[in-house]
Amino acid sequence: MTVRNSIFGSNSESELFASLKTRWADKGLDLYPSIPFAQLINLKELGLGEKERDFLYKTSVDYTFCERGKPLLSVDFDGMGYGFSRGCEYVELKPQKDPNRKLKFDSKLRVSQKAGYPYFVVSFPEKQQLAANLTVAIVDGIIGQVFANRQVHATIQERVDEEIEWIHALPEDEQHEVIQDIVTGVEVEAGIEWDPVEREAATLEGIAWEKGLVKRYSWSYLEDPPRPPNTEVSWTLEPEKLGEALQNYLEHQKYVMKIGCKVVLETDRGPVAQTCWMRNIEGCGASPLVIVENIAKLLAFKKVVDASEERVRQRQDSIRVQN
Repeated sequence: MTVRNSIFGSNSESELFASLKTRWADKGLDLYPSIPFAQLINLKELGLGEKERDFLYKTSVDYTFCERGKPLLSVDFDGMGYGFSRGCEYVELKPQKDPNRKLKFDSKLRVSQKAGYPYFVVSFPEKQQLAANLTVAIVDGIIGQVFANRQVHATIQERVDEEIEWIHALPEDEQHEVIQDIVTGVEVEAGIEWDPVEREAATLEGIAWEKGLVKRYSWSYLEDPPRPPNTEVSWTLEPEKLGEALQNYLEHQKYVMKIGCKVVLETDRGPVAQTCWMRNIEGCGASPLVIVENIAKLLAFKKVVDASEERVRQRQDSIRVQN
């Protein structure tokens, strides 16, 4: 009998733990490896069958963020199946010998969602840095959105209570507008504070606008597989057709593997486009639409800012050569 060299199942698991611990060290959160699943969720209250309950008591999760001992979010790294979590479903891309492997992940996902606990399965695409000179990855966007939404929910009522007398003195339609402004403001603040991808995108966007590099921009979403025509939801449809289109859309969402976002920046030198994709990872507090939009904006504005800085360097080099 010998002592294992590492508590991690692979070098990739160890690397992801180290990078998460480094990137989230300034948020006052503790990151733990290999926490038993039963330490995260009270399984006795969920009415589980005996076999499922026994499995969940024996299994663990790879990484768990805690605040003063309270679990906030957990992530499993699937280095074997290259899979990911899509709501309550585990999508396995590289089938393994264990015929019950998907069933086990599905169980952890379903129970976590039932308990309202953020739990995600990621693999190599979510671990990779977004660019060679960026330290953030898709998994940081997932984690950041969960923590940002957590702060939003805790802050909105507090902000409304601070302004409640003034809000009540306004006409009813203006009350709704003021409350929406408060919600939007809190969402922006929380995103910049907690999501490193959104924060980096906002920083680069600010530089681009300040230097006059961008006149306007637009974005659009993409899906893989593409959305069929009968899923287009429009409020101009008749009620019967609207219901059918909505049902078709929800059915299609069960099979979407990737979510994309195309951002187009209008500049004096012509349009600059950036299309980004991520796997359709969703769960409590994380939307792939928001995450991939933040990523596309980050890389698009980075492209414009980097090009501007390169032109400045070239001019400076030219001046030095002339002198």
